[in-house]
Amino acid sequence: MISYHIQYVAAAANLRATNFGIVEGATFDDDAIRKMVAGVEVPSFTPKEGVKIQTPEEAEAEAKAKEAAGGGGGGAAAGGETQLHC
Repeated sequence: MISYHIQYVAAAANLRATNFGIVEGATFDDDAIRKMVAGVEVPSFTPKEGVKIQTPEEAEAEAKAKEAAGGGGGGAAAGGETQLHC
């Protein structure tokens, strides 16, 4: 059975190792990779408290509010003239 996802992970890992000059021990053997992966413990994700991730809808509403308040940041001066700073 061909497992493309394991081959992809192996290729990416070997490429990354090559970037760091680690070439010894590179493998594309699916069974060896499965054994290595089986021993990896991934901790559960716990989000930090008090951190808010802005949704695209919130970002759009904020941009509209800034534009309505005159802080659009469009890069043009009043009257459509472009200011050059040298």
